[in-house]
Order: sequence, then C-alpha cells, then structure tokens
Amino acid sequence: MEKYNTLKNKRDYESFIIEIPNEIKNLCQLIGKSQLNFSEEEVKEVSNLFIDFNKDELFDNKLKRILVVYVGEFFKQHFGGNWVFTGLKSDSWAINEPVITNYEGEGMRMSPSEWIWGMFEKNDENHFIENITYMNDFQKKIDSVFCELFPKRKKK
Repeated sequence: MEKYNTLKNKRDYESFIIEIPNEIKNLCQLIGKSQLNFSEEEVKEVSNLFIDFNKDELFDNKLKRILVVYVGEFFKQHFGGNWVFTGLKSDSWAINEPVITNYEGEGMRMSPSEWIWGMFEKNDENHFIENITYMNDFQKKIDSVFCELFPKRKKK
C-alpha cells in the first residue's frame, strides 16, 4: 500500500468529506461501539486493530480512509482545523491527501497519513497520543517564550 495517494482527485476528496460520518459509523462497527469518544483507551484500541490489519497485509485503501478520518477527527478535537485537499501540487509533500490546516498553533499541514505510517513503522499503539502530547508541550514552550518576549501577551 502506498503511503500517499489516498484520494484520486478533487471529486474523490469531495466524496471523502461527505463520507466522513459514514466512515465513523464503519469504524464504530469494526470496534463494536455505538459512537466514538477519542479517549486514550479507544485510540489505543483503534491503533492496535489497524496495526494488526497492516501486519496481516489487510490494510487496504478502504481501511486507510477510515483510519485517516479517525486520526484527522481525533486531531481536530484537540486543535480544531479544517480538512483540505493537497491535490497534485508539486510543492505538496502529501500528494492527493486530505490534510488538516487552520488549526491552533499551526506550523504546517497535519497529514493523517504521515501519522498513520509513523504508527506502522514503530508498531506503536501510543503513537497518536504521543504526537498530541508533544504538540501540546511544544505549544506551551512557544507561549512561554512569547510571554517573556512580549509581557502583555496572555498565557493560554
């Protein structure tokens, strides 16, 4: 399975956005829940399920889309943001991917596919939680530095 090219084109992206609620329902069925709560336990459960799919070479584009939605919505719950399509831009490091932009503390686009492949490389059920923790800690450091440089700036 390719790391990128989750989507074929802009029309496929538009369909992806419309299908987000259905993909969430599909994941709920896979893990036997009526709804998702994005708790640490649930994130580990979902991570382990998909790590196993990948190890068993069952991770296909349909499952990839489900996991991209989950990781993106998990991220958005913590930092906000909007789904955007990268398309075939030559400057894009994630070609034909749905990514998150306009989020709190944004430094660059957040690519769920990058996070997913990072999890698979490490076989680490804690990968997504650790990324969120790292981003929160990094933002606190940035805020602290700015508060020292600009004393009128309020800490969050």
